Amino acid sequence: MSKYKTRTKNSLSKTPKSLHVIIAENALGKILPKGAEVHHIDGYYWNNDRTNLVICENVKYHRLLHVRKRILDMGGDPNIHKTCSKCKQMKFKTEFYSNRRNYDNRTDACKKCIEAIYYLKKYGNQKLNQ
Repeated sequence: MSKYKTRTKNSLSKTPKSLHVIIAENALGKILPKGAEVHHIDGYYWNNDRTNLVICENVKYHRLLHVRKRILDMGGDPNIHKTCSKCKQMKFKTEFYSNRRNYDNRTDACKKCIEAIYYLKKYGNQKLNQ
């Protein structure tokens, strides 16, 4: 079950949609394009005020907004910091390898964590105990 309130009636569409999507569509004046998502600026899904909603062109951009907000909440600058997916620490983006496939052209894990994972895969625990 979704945490969002669902309404079935919409002046623009007859399919059931979440209330925040209906509000965004009414503000836009048309149905959202395929793949578009609605983001709550303050992070509270029950705050469906139209000034609190942002229409994202796709899920990738929507996730980027959440990542940037998380870094700001940690006291960092989203333009120069990133959070490692393994150690969960905020680090400078230069501490991550390049990866053109990611939204920010950086790996999800920092260099230190990637090297530790590689070392464990290559040598196992035998070298760590020596």
